[in-house]
Amino acid sequence: MHAMINIALNAVYSASDALLQSADRLDRLKIINSDPANFVSSIDKEIELTIVYHLQKAYPNHSIETRLGKKIEGEADEPTWLVDPLLGSFNYSRGIDCYGIAVACQVEGTITHSVLILPSRNEEFTATRGAGAHLNNRRIRVNDEKLDYPIYTFDADAEDTYLMTELIKKLD
Repeated sequence: MHAMINIALNAVYSASDALLQSADRLDRLKIINSDPANFVSSIDKEIELTIVYHLQKAYPNHSIETRLGKKIEGEADEPTWLVDPLLGSFNYSRGIDCYGIAVACQVEGTITHSVLILPSRNEEFTATRGAGAHLNNRRIRVNDEKLDYPIYTFDADAEDTYLMTELIKKLD
């Protein structure tokens, strides 16, 4: 496994401990932005700080950008780390077991490494450009099988009903 993947995994697992502990006490969660399109809670901020700390410690010359708007400028010719501290913040705040932590490394505009963990499901996804993707250290692949009856899911505001209806028509 590539060293950058290991550093990213170390960062997200360090952050996931707080995430899992907080999941038992959602009544203590402080909502910073309640807009479902950009939902942010206190745990998002805590995870962001933990991941940024670990990435900066390992790679002090790299840039870091987070979904919450934090930007740390590194040296121009060094990679940029992209961090989403809590994918599914809204789900997490409602006790829905569908959330994760994502970190990617971008070199010259191209994602070269990525990590996604779903801590409550014990799932770890990793990918390195040119070396494939893994789920819990087992290689995963796509196939050419045609899906006769696919399932689509959407998350949209009530005002977007027309847009969703049109999109579903195009998918058929």
